[in-house]
This record gives sequence, C-alpha cells and structure tokens, in this order.
Amino acid sequence: MKTFFASAIIATSFANAFDCSGKDPLSVQDTLDATRFVGDWYEQSHALNQPFQSDTWTCGQAQYSNLDTTDGSFDVYNSSESAHQSLNKRFGVNGAAKCPTGDGYCYVQFFGKDFTEEPNYLVLETDYDTHAIIYECDDMQYLWILAREATPSAADYNRWVARAKELVPSYDFNANQSERDTQGDMCTYAHTSNDIDFFLN
Repeated sequence: MKTFFASAIIATSFANAFDCSGKDPLSVQDTLDATRFVGDWYEQSHALNQPFQSDTWTCGQAQYSNLDTTDGSFDVYNSSESAHQSLNKRFGVNGAAKCPTGDGYCYVQFFGKDFTEEPNYLVLETDYDTHAIIYECDDMQYLWILAREATPSAADYNRWVARAKELVPSYDFNANQSERDTQGDMCTYAHTSNDIDFFLN
C-alpha cells in the first residue's frame, strides 16, 4: 500500500512471497466519507522494515486532495524528512488513491502504476477529526497510525495503539511496529503537493 510513506502514510505493490492467510483485520470502516477523510494526516507510527520507507525517516505527512466525488478518487502526496538530512528538507512521492465502494476498502498507487485488482489500502477505523488506522497485507503486514494533529497526546496515541491491536490480532505490534514518529516544531511540513516525486541527498 502505501513512500508512506503514509501516508504514508501508504504502499506500492511488490512480489508477494508472504503468506497473508489468517491475517485479515477483524473489520474495516463500514462507511467512509471521503469528503471528511481527505486533508492532512501526520504519521504516528508505521510497520518496520518496509521496502519503500526507511525506519530512519521522520516527520511523516500524508496529504490527500482533489477528491472526485463521482468515483471516490483523490490525489496523494506523502512526504518525510530523513535522519541523514537537516530537518528542514523534505522529500516525497505523488500518487493516487480511490475508495470506490464507500467503505474502508481503498486502493493506492504511486509512480503512475495501475491500481491493484484487490484493495491495498484498508481504512480500518477513522473518526476523521483525530485518527486513522490503516492496514495492508501483501509482501508483509503493514500498519500505520495517522493523526490529524502532528503531536497528539500520549493518551490518545496509546488508545489508538490499543485499538489497532484489537482490529488486527494477527499483527505482532511489539515486534513489527515502530516507536512514535518524530513530529512537531523540528519538522518542516509540506503545505501543498510537490511536482518532484522524490528528493534525497
């Protein structure tokens, strides 16, 4: 699903050598109001060892914009900063997403690739105003916790972690999930999407 990054934020499709059987979430969001879901999200944690998102990246931000209400599609811009850069230099990737069935079964793609046949960006839960829990199982299990605020309280974050564990009981959160992402005043957030797909030095 999904550079989340999330987005991530979010991931692209890789050759599937991972057995996803028995790893489905208990549920996804029954009704997804895309008009409320789009906007800016800030990554709070992500699955470790992703092939497209380094665990050293910080200040993760997902921006969803230009919603087409006729088919549930929207633009994606996922950006981050790196521990190997000064924290005032961002890089990111543009993509596209769609949630065509009005629930949490969504699709995301980057680098102009076609959408996958099966949903690869599952919105397990969101209240639109505070948090979203995103999941995919493909070449590995992916899980993101996103927040509307860059630095929500520890109590809120811990509650979302507990909820993620409930929704995906097959996911070994302690072994596979990152610590809380670096967010806050040290970050230089994107205000709009960027035409440059990737920037690293």
